[in-house]
Amino acid sequence: MRDRESVLIRTLKQSGATFGIGDDGVEIGAYIIANDAFFEDVHFRFAWADLESLVEKCFLVNLSDIYAMNAIPRFALLTLCLPRTFKEVAKLAHIIGNCAKKHKIQIIGGDTLVGEKLHFSLTLLGQRGRKNLS
Repeated sequence: MRDRESVLIRTLKQSGATFGIGDDGVEIGAYIIANDAFFEDVHFRFAWADLESLVEKCFLVNLSDIYAMNAIPRFALLTLCLPRTFKEVAKLAHIIGNCAKKHKIQIIGGDTLVGEKLHFSLTLLGQRGRKNLS
C-alpha cells in the first residue's frame, strides 16, 4: 500500500491542486488538521474488540497525529458509515460522545451514511502550539 500511497501523493502534488499534503496533518492558520479513516475488516474486526475499544482506538490514532504536530485537539468532524443491520446506533453515539468528552473534543459536524460495513472517519482540528515538532 505504501507504494500506491506514494504514487498517489506524488501525482497529486504534481497536479498543483494540493497544499501541505504528505504529512500527518496540515497547519492552516491557528489550527492543525488531521484525518484518518477506520474501516471494518481493514483496520478492525468486531471479534477483536468491543465498540468502546474500537471508538477509543479511532480517536487515539487521530489524536497522535495532532499531538505529533504540537497541537491541542479541540474539534472533530465525524463521518460514519453504518451497516443496515447495525442495531446499536444509540449505544455507538453514547460511546463516541463519551470519548470526545474524555479527550476534551467537541464534535462540530460530519456525515452519516448507510453501507455494508462500519466505517469511522475522523477529522480533528487542533489548536496550534508555539512551535511545530514535525
